[in-house]
Amino acid sequence: MQTQLPGSQDLFEDDTDKVNYVLSFLKGTALDCFESAILDPVEPAWLSDFDLFLEELEANFGTYDPIGEGRSNSKDFGCTIVIRP
Repeated sequence: MQTQLPGSQDLFEDDTDKVNYVLSFLKGTALDCFESAILDPVEPAWLSDFDLFLEELEANFGTYDPIGEGRSNSKDFGCTIVIRP
C-alpha cells in the first residue's frame, strides 16, 4: 500500500506522528474501531509503526483503492483488468 501524506518527510518527526495525524481524520466506524485500542493502557504496536497501522486499517476496512490495486495486482499475471462502473 502506498500512502502520500502532505508535507512529505518534514511534517512528521516519526511514525507515531504519522499515525496520530491519520487518526485525527477518522470518524464514525473507523474511529470506533481504533478508539478502544488507543485508550487501552497497553499500547498497540501499530501506534508507533506507520506500516503496521496501514496494515491494520486495510485488515479492518479493505483497500482504499480497489481499482488501482486490481490493476497493480493484474500486472503480476501479465494481463490488464479493466473495471468499469
